[in-house]
Order: sequence, then structure tokens, then C-alpha cells
Amino acid sequence: LRPGKSADAVCVELRDANTTPVLDPLSQLVYAAGREHVTDVWVAGEHIVEDGAMTRMDIGEVLRRADEWAARITAA
Repeated sequence: LRPGKSADAVCVELRDANTTPVLDPLSQLVYAAGREHVTDVWVAGEHIVEDGAMTRMDIGEVLRRADEWAARITAA
């Protein structure tokens, strides 16, 4: 990481029953960790997932629109 440059970063919690012990962190990320272990995400310096929750999306609105599209597809 360098000042003034864009960077993306992800925090992954590896202290869980199915990711412990961590003998090789890279192997744990590839073979044992899943999306449920992602705690924080930064894209181009913007914190878009904080403590497992999206900061830029309204989940209720996303679900409402998904239901709306499901109804339109079913009706077609």
C-alpha cells in the first residue's frame, strides 16, 4: 500500500471452529474460510462492509426489488 494510490483490502476472521488452528494463513483463506468470515471490506479506500454489514446498500430495498423482478419474471 502506498499513499495516494487506490487499494482494496479485506479483513477475514480466522478464529472460528472450522478455520482453527491457523498453521498457514493463506491455506486457511483458500481452503477453510468462506464469505461468513469476511468482516470488513475497503474498495478504493472506501469502507463498504463494516462488521459484516454493507454500508452503501439498503438491504430492504435490494430484497424488495428482487421480489419485484421475481414477480415480473414469473408473470412473463
